[in-house]
Amino acid sequence: MDYYAAKWEILVDGELVLAGESAGKTVWRDGADGIWDGHGIVMEARGDFSTLKGRKTYETGPVIKGSNPPVSFSGTGMFLIY
Repeated sequence: MDYYAAKWEILVDGELVLAGESAGKTVWRDGADGIWDGHGIVMEARGDFSTLKGRKTYETGPVIKGSNPPVSFSGTGMFLIY
């Protein structure tokens, strides 16, 4: 298991509309690909998204190791603001 802390941003047409921080863990299944899981908070919210400032976030998804970890780590997943 590995732990992480991250800053994230969401841009629309090149302009920042949401930004925040999150932290969580990646669980590796017997040396194979893993699953990441974290929680965070929206720190900046602009325009139509301004009401989301201070809301909590949840994120999760698969982590694919690739042929040259950690450089080759990749993945997609769910990102939820609640």
